[in-house]
Amino acid sequence: MNLTNFLCVLLLVVVGGMIALAQPSRAAPVSQSETIRTPDGRRTYYMVRPARTVPNGTTYPIVVMLHGGYGNGKNMANATGIESYVAESGFIAVFPNASRNHWNDGRSTTADGPDDVAFISRVVADVAERFGGDPARAFVAGMSNGGMLTHRLACEAPNAFRAFATVTANIPEDLYSACTPTVPVPIVMFAGTDDELMPYNGGAIPRSRLFGGKGGNVISAAATFEVYRTLDGCSGQTSSALPDTENDGTTVTRITGTGCSDELAVELYRIDGGGHTWPGSEGRRGPLARRMLGQTSYDIEATDIIVDFFRNYGL
Repeated sequence: MNLTNFLCVLLLVVVGGMIALAQPSRAAPVSQSETIRTPDGRRTYYMVRPARTVPNGTTYPIVVMLHGGYGNGKNMANATGIESYVAESGFIAVFPNASRNHWNDGRSTTADGPDDVAFISRVVADVAERFGGDPARAFVAGMSNGGMLTHRLACEAPNAFRAFATVTANIPEDLYSACTPTVPVPIVMFAGTDDELMPYNGGAIPRSRLFGGKGGNVISAAATFEVYRTLDGCSGQTSSALPDTENDGTTVTRITGTGCSDELAVELYRIDGGGHTWPGSEGRRGPLARRMLGQTSYDIEATDIIVDFFRNYGL
């Protein structure tokens, strides 16, 4: 190699190193479990947060994600694949654990549980105080029992979160009659038409210890959408079929409120053929799981859609 070629190679190496150093580090996020004191005793939550220390004067948005009945926070984190989003977008994902594995979500059948609206508020405050979370940029999403608690939070504490998301969760009848939020609520929802545990058309939720069912009744997914469409002052709605890219037995239609006040968004992803599952969830389900829970749609990824939806409100 002559001197000219050597100098060219050396220059490329140096420039390449400078570019690499200029790229922001994307270290794997940190996961940990925490315990807090509440009037009901010690409660716990699982957390996935950026590895980097928060610079002085800055804070991270907080995304609260609520597991279903008889689930737990860590399993919810795994199923949603949230870790990569935390690393990419720089927010704190928090997964509270229900007392006795079930949330007090507004149904009369769960009313013997602790005040979970207050508990979620305490979790957000704890993350803000100890880990640099920003309570003014908090968001909440939930599945099934956790999704119904998300509806309760929207009804009873709408100012505590900037936006909401639910998967396989309609508004409970008991909550519907008492739902009087003081402000409009931006929300994105996912509901499967073949969900036997959360009836798409409303009605009774089956009682089952295996699936965490405590019974009670819910309004339909369409009526749940209508609650928020009316609350947000939307003058109409549109429907659009999404591309059917996977041979998974499902198709997806996106229903969107139009003409909503203050440019708020209300969206429902109706999953025809979909069951009691998180769309695009990590790992393909086997025959037994499909038989019990129904089909998972892989035409969409609920986590991706939810994070994008939250970004519109300051995530």
